[in-house]
Amino acid sequence: MAAGHQLAALSDYVAMLALSRTQASDSCQPLSSIANLLSKNCNPSDRSGSITDMDIAYLKALYSTSPTLSFHSQKNQISRKIEQALDKQH
Repeated sequence: MAAGHQLAALSDYVAMLALSRTQASDSCQPLSSIANLLSKNCNPSDRSGSITDMDIAYLKALYSTSPTLSFHSQKNQISRKIEQALDKQH
């Protein structure tokens, strides 16, 4: 365990940051995500101890979105793909 977190959780956290090409942040995502693991301003219910279905849906949508689209179109396409993926799971 490091800094009070299990190694598996830290591994998922680092993988999420690396695959999504984002930086660690103290801002909290308004949903349960491994990205919130080390955010100081998050409610415990928004912190996940492992990568979540939402995280996986986001990564799949991110990597399947066309890089030739405008930023606004990419953002919309990612949102739609996440919604579709989560609807299929439930």
